[in-house]
Amino acid sequence: MDRILKASTLSEQGRGLKRILSGFFLAPLVAVIVLYAPPFWLAVTVAIIIALALNEYVSLTATRGRFWVLPAGMLTPFLFLHEGYEHLLVFTMVVVVFTASVVSILGGRDFSPAFTDTAKAVFGIIYVGFTLSHVVLFPPLQDGRLLLLTGLLVIWANDIFAYLTGRLVGRHSLSPRISPRKTIEGAIGGVAGGVVVGLGVDGLLDTGLSTAEMAGSAVAMGVFGLVGDLFESVIKRSAGVKDSGTIIPGHGGMLDRIDSMLFSLPVFYHYLTWKL
Repeated sequence: MDRILKASTLSEQGRGLKRILSGFFLAPLVAVIVLYAPPFWLAVTVAIIIALALNEYVSLTATRGRFWVLPAGMLTPFLFLHEGYEHLLVFTMVVVVFTASVVSILGGRDFSPAFTDTAKAVFGIIYVGFTLSHVVLFPPLQDGRLLLLTGLLVIWANDIFAYLTGRLVGRHSLSPRISPRKTIEGAIGGVAGGVVVGLGVDGLLDTGLSTAEMAGSAVAMGVFGLVGDLFESVIKRSAGVKDSGTIIPGHGGMLDRIDSMLFSLPVFYHYLTWKL
């Protein structure tokens, strides 16, 4: 038994290191897309990521209606491209709820599962589609692309430092029932690492934020990113799986890769619009 547990621990450590290393290879590609992709193609990229993540969400939650949930989610970044997108989003949300209701009506005689599927479908579109679509709202802001890249770097740094700190000095479990391997020390180290990276990027490239604003933003992204990570763990635990998928070598599924940014990027964006 001890050998099995030891082998499992080593496997987890190797898995975590593999995620970090593969992240370094993906980062330059993401940076090029964020900094130079025209708005339409940035939206196309986001739509593809949404489709992949929503497909995993539908599988994890056993939601019927994949044929319309994925296209609805993929549509959201293109709505964000237009001026006055707020009105389009409200209209789209009404259409989504209406479509989900029709699907549940036509879904069969089991009314309880039909209602549950409706709720899960609508929530999935909001949880993945609407949140991640905030990416396309950054470029129109002053220094928006640089701020978007900075936000992503802070989120990635948070994940990396949380993992390293947790492995080195983690002693107290953060949420044993949801994610036993996450520790309070790791969470604190992740937030601190995100702040350091955010301040470093700001010092090198001048994002337009003050030291206090950047530090506060990094802390907020760290906290909301942690909530996003834990929430996705709840979804996976309810489905009885360790990863949302296997689409990205070393990272698991697409939802595993973006869970931290689903809540943190919208918070960062709305803070910037309030400040700017």
